Amino acid sequence: MKRQVLIVGTGFQGICDAARLARLKDVDLHMVDISPYFGGVLHSFPHNGFFIDKGLHLFSGTDSKMLNFLDEILKGEISFISDTPSSGFAGHVTKNYELPDLSHLDKKLRDRILTELLNLPSKNVDSVKNLSQHFKNRFGDTAGNIFADIFKNLYSINPDEIEASEISKTSLVRLKFDDDVQMKKLKSIPHLDNILAARRTKNLAAEEIKNYYPSGGKGMLDFANAAKKWLSELGVKIHMDQKINTLSYLDKKWLIELSGVNYYFDKVIWSNGSIHQLAEVLGHKKLNRTLQTPASMVFAIFGIRKEDVFFNPYVQLFDPNDIVARVGAAGLFGNQITDIGATFITCECPAAVNGSFWINAEENIEKIWRCLVKYSLVSSHARPSWSKIVRVPKTINFEKVGSYKQTVQLSDMIFDQYDSIYFRPNPPNFRRDIFSASLDVLEFALL
Repeated sequence: MKRQVLIVGTGFQGICDAARLARLKDVDLHMVDISPYFGGVLHSFPHNGFFIDKGLHLFSGTDSKMLNFLDEILKGEISFISDTPSSGFAGHVTKNYELPDLSHLDKKLRDRILTELLNLPSKNVDSVKNLSQHFKNRFGDTAGNIFADIFKNLYSINPDEIEASEISKTSLVRLKFDDDVQMKKLKSIPHLDNILAARRTKNLAAEEIKNYYPSGGKGMLDFANAAKKWLSELGVKIHMDQKINTLSYLDKKWLIELSGVNYYFDKVIWSNGSIHQLAEVLGHKKLNRTLQTPASMVFAIFGIRKEDVFFNPYVQLFDPNDIVARVGAAGLFGNQITDIGATFITCECPAAVNGSFWINAEENIEKIWRCLVKYSLVSSHARPSWSKIVRVPKTINFEKVGSYKQTVQLSDMIFDQYDSIYFRPNPPNFRRDIFSASLDVLEFALL
């Protein structure tokens, strides 16, 4: 008799987990998701003849194994993005570099950063109270305060309240505050090598980053649709628009109701990323849900002519004074250009839910556009042919101080109580890591 296995979540992690198991002859595989749309955040939406991702979604850092996986699902309709990302700070753009570049700050300020950096102890700096303190211990007080302000602007969240380990979810892990020659000299100091950065050459950067994107003209929706079709053809049963309120464990089986039908599963793979939600459906009600906080954003889309776009594939803006955090050219690299050269660009603008910018986002369209002109990302003479605002209440979850302890407690409790449910206490955030992490479900499903 086949083993009955359920995967909860149809985002990229769920898709990768399902792909590892779909060809096993002794496994009957099901997937379930609360959303009516397969693919989670990969489900692009149509507007003005284009298909627009909610945020910038690339297959970044793709190695040969992951590329083969993507290529099989998309049947070859995938493109390599040869251009490398850039970053912006204080009105300046640094090509081929996607982390903060403070080299345009006043020299006195940069000298202070250098002095503090050289006086930092060489011992480990991870045992700190919060992310703000981690920035200071990692980069010195001056640069640390700048990075804390950048974090606050990027996510509309106070880093004083966030676990230090959450730095791994950000682009704030390395410091550059001088030209590449000087930064390479500083990186020769062993204990500074892992916290400082210098630009790579464009060719080397492109070779190491290896960004890919669907080439079918419908954004990440092409991948979501192709993955659903591919898995269905392999026999995976997919249940959408189904909320799991409880997971009941009876006679060594998991009883779950889907579309009014009771199903019994031997194994459950929790692929939606939230251990706290898992604990709730298992009946553990004493949870402090305030220990997680989502980063939200206002997503601005502009219709524009291809020739008026001066960047590709994206630019991350780190100045705390900027209204925009990231600008993407998915219309260009996603082959969404009309016969008359019309395309679109997207802007991710941090905004606290129900804050003034969130509520009045449409009134800030011109301010958002001026930020693009300031960094020369679009022609100074260009005007958008249309614009649209989308409010995204959750882009990524950050763990507040104290959350790590609760996560360990929840993990230990679930691991001790059940051996037929698989979850990741600290799920990966980047797609290359998500793909690698999916290998673990093979051993679990076959035990």
